[in-house]
Amino acid sequence: MVAKFKKFKKRQSRQSRQSILSYALLGILIIAIIGFLIFANLKINQKRSKLSSQIESLKNQIQVLEERKKELQAGISYQKSEEYLEEIAREKLNLKNPGEGVIAFVKEETEREEIKEKKKFFEKFLAPVRSLLQKGAEKLKFW
Repeated sequence: MVAKFKKFKKRQSRQSRQSILSYALLGILIIAIIGFLIFANLKINQKRSKLSSQIESLKNQIQVLEERKKELQAGISYQKSEEYLEEIAREKLNLKNPGEGVIAFVKEETEREEIKEKKKFFEKFLAPVRSLLQKGAEKLKFW
């Protein structure tokens, strides 16, 4: 009877070890699955926040572009108006309405002299360069 009891105890201890081992493996498997799900959830949340920020930036760009569109449309409508055509005719083509007088402003002599002095100043530096270029061109003509 004692021998049977010892065999029963050994069998029971093997079964308990196997059941403990199977429960441990099952627990590790469950923990691994939970860890994987948590990791996947974190990645999805990161992607969601990234896409949300992209959506916000694109909304801002759309708003800026719509404002620019309104400005351009206002410019187009102004350029189609009679006022704009009249302004361009006066400024660029030097035209006038019938019955209007035109006043022209002439630059003063001092401004003209300053421009001439500036030209002379640069010509002092450019004269040697011009002479070298002309000599080089003359040499090339002989070849």
